[in-house]
Amino acid sequence: MLEKLNAIENRFNELNRLIEENAENYTRVAELAKERAELEPFYQLITNYHSLTNQLEQAKQLAESGDAEMAALAAIEIEELPSQI
Repeated sequence: MLEKLNAIENRFNELNRLIEENAENYTRVAELAKERAELEPFYQLITNYHSLTNQLEQAKQLAESGDAEMAALAAIEIEELPSQI
């Protein structure tokens, strides 16, 4: 699954680059923009997924930091974040 997500993310970034490089070729830009528009909702979900997994990892690290107050806050995040992923 992660391979497919990475492939979509890479293609979206490639399309952005190609659109920029072909700015003078309206037909080509229109084709690229159409494909980009089709991938954009997936790209946004992937970006959100990466953000949430990073937050979860940071919360796990905070939970092990030794600071009781931070560990308590991290525990709340560790409990809540998986349902958002």
